Amino acid sequence: MKIAFYISAADATTAPTFDSPDNAQGYAQLFRELITRGTEVFVVFDANNNYLQDGYFKQGWRAKLENDTILYKKIDNEIHVNLLYDKHRFPFDDLPKINPRNISEVCNDKYLAYLFAPDFSATSFLLENEAQLQIMRAKYNDKKIALKELRGYGGEKVFVGNLRDFPGNLQFPLLAQEFVDTSGGFSDLAKGIHDVRVGICNGEIIHGLLRWPAREDELRTNLHLGGKLRALYVSEIPEELASIAHELDRRFGVDTPRFFSADFGFDGTSWKLFELNSSPGIWSRETFGPANDEFLSLLAENISKAV
Repeated sequence: MKIAFYISAADATTAPTFDSPDNAQGYAQLFRELITRGTEVFVVFDANNNYLQDGYFKQGWRAKLENDTILYKKIDNEIHVNLLYDKHRFPFDDLPKINPRNISEVCNDKYLAYLFAPDFSATSFLLENEAQLQIMRAKYNDKKIALKELRGYGGEKVFVGNLRDFPGNLQFPLLAQEFVDTSGGFSDLAKGIHDVRVGICNGEIIHGLLRWPAREDELRTNLHLGGKLRALYVSEIPEELASIAHELDRRFGVDTPRFFSADFGFDGTSWKLFELNSSPGIWSRETFGPANDEFLSLLAENISKAV
């Protein structure tokens, strides 16, 4: 069976480079896991010019395992795949892919994600213009809050802090989300400001990630902002979080290949959902730690079953 990974860091002349050397290591490990399970792996690109239809691509790169090393061989003739792992917003829907459109749309819009699961989420409001922001300032100006562009990612379009200090550098519409003080910690995992990501693939919990800021004066935990992290073994994930993740998966109401993650914070009493992600990061053991091996093995197992 054949799977294609749709990424941006490849083209007709350049083999896949991914976002960083560490990111490339993570994908190489995942590809190794897939290939040893009998799945053929390809990397494809530029869908508008390179995709035909019904799972056929004009060209691509095939991942080959040689002496325990992943190498990429250019394929200049048509490639047919059974499943697409979408890391770059593939624009067509005529082949099975991870994830189906309804999951991607909810996860990629922070307000839709809040409406999808308000019962689990930190209290949030949609701010569509400056006038609405000023109304919020009148009540919350001296309080901490999280402001997020609806389609931002990696913490780059997020403000977390006292509302009076917001520099106005984000574009409306914005999600205004209550600040959840996680500094009390969850005793089994961490102390200080932190959050926990839970990844679920085809209905199975396969990944946990503990994240905390790089500095005491930083409230965001994103890796791209210098945040620290450690992969969690599935057995380390609190049962309450696993239960919520299963419920989120059930609500999507699909039985097609899917992989998404949910970020949570513990407020001292209960877990609060911060956001959903339809494209969780794939990194190496060097970044995530030894539990990353379990994560990539479970991800490959679930993908292979779905192909």
